[in-house]
Amino acid sequence: MGKSSIAHALCRQLQNGQLGASFFFLRTSGECSNVYRIFPTIAHQLAEFIPSLRPHIASAARKHRAGREQALEYQFSTLILDPLKALIGLSSCSIVVFVVDGVDEC
Repeated sequence: MGKSSIAHALCRQLQNGQLGASFFFLRTSGECSNVYRIFPTIAHQLAEFIPSLRPHIASAARKHRAGREQALEYQFSTLILDPLKALIGLSSCSIVVFVVDGVDEC
């Protein structure tokens, strides 16, 4: 099996409640080959997966300038890390897995 096949199989196994988000780069797809789509996509999936994150991610998204290619570090910090930090101590600890595949395709 190739790496992508393993990543897809892992996602299927984790769909029972541990897969927080996934992103698969694909060279032949405009949306899935744009590296600047990864963190907005993951943030959206996290908001669906962890309802208590929704207001934090929504607030971050309002600050995030859609359509602009902001630095990836800024996107990660604003859309993913800061909202997750807001939950520290507020909810029970559980494992959340992120799967990213095909980075060489972007």
